[in-house]
Amino acid sequence: LDYDVPFAKNIVANAANATLPSAGLVVPINGNNAHDCSLKVADAWFRDQVMAKVFNGPDWKSGRLAVVLTADEDNKKQGNRVLTSVIHPSQVGKVVTTSLTTYSLSRLVAEVTQMPALRNAVKAPSMSSAFGLPLEPMSDALSRARIPTG
Repeated sequence: LDYDVPFAKNIVANAANATLPSAGLVVPINGNNAHDCSLKVADAWFRDQVMAKVFNGPDWKSGRLAVVLTADEDNKKQGNRVLTSVIHPSQVGKVVTTSLTTYSLSRLVAEVTQMPALRNAVKAPSMSSAFGLPLEPMSDALSRARIPTG
């Protein structure tokens, strides 16, 4: 996995140089993920280590970058609700009433990367539609694509 790198390794340079990938996943270590620390600590890590870096980059300023923040807690009861926030310049106080699932997030990744959705994500409610996210046209995405070599 050439792109499975420690978070801090390239985030500042990639955010500043508009070289962030089409889709990425940031998973905080236990000391910052609200499992083994307070929400205050987790919120500060997200604000200072993720958002402070990406908000200053051209991908964010141009509207090409959206950040999805989700909690993975499950209370094991039917109707469980999980916090999911979509952070994008087009989103100002938007509350979505569409029932979204993990498959919806998988579908969003497929839409952003312009790849076929996998299995149940094909028919899942669309997060991009629910939030009204502008998706980059295929021609623009292909011209910006960074295909690994070697």
